[in-house]
Amino acid sequence: MSRLLSRLLRPSGVVLLTLLATLVIVASGSRTWVTGTTADAVLGSASVAATGTEVVAGLVALALAGAAAAIAAATAGRVGRWPAVVVLCLVAVGLAVQLGRFVVAPGDALGRVAAKQLGRTGSLGTHPTLGTWPWVAVGASVLLLAAAALAVMGARQWGGLGRRYETGDTDAAGPRGQRVRSDWDRLDAGEDPTEPS
Repeated sequence: MSRLLSRLLRPSGVVLLTLLATLVIVASGSRTWVTGTTADAVLGSASVAATGTEVVAGLVALALAGAAAAIAAATAGRVGRWPAVVVLCLVAVGLAVQLGRFVVAPGDALGRVAAKQLGRTGSLGTHPTLGTWPWVAVGASVLLLAAAALAVMGARQWGGLGRRYETGDTDAAGPRGQRVRSDWDRLDAGEDPTEPS
């Protein structure tokens, strides 16, 4: 178990969990989450259905923001990593709150969708029935919360990509103290670095 946890604490583990949660949330958002009937005095009884993106405001945007924050946290240096981790945590909590609100009172969200479909403002009374897709999204939001917690726990040990690709001083010492240009400098100057200088 500790071996699995150590792998999940790596930047790649956090990004993988976040991308998996994002993919599930985005895919479930286009599915029907709730169906029901309206109890309108004028219209009588009418059936209505709503997708995840209709009943949970910003569902896809929050999921994509979480994925972007995880990638930023994994690739940023020490200074940029912590703001990205904070954004990932806020997105995960915000998404869980939005989904929790919907699951507790699906009739409110369905009533707003029904009113909008009928060209009205406000909300209509409905008798909702939840499908399986909201529960799939709730499971994915728990996965996103876990990824955020792992990012907080492991971010101190992450190296980021910045150090690996920074060159520092572009000149290096050659034989007898001569300054030697790097291959990147030679490419910038229009030379082929594979040819001997």
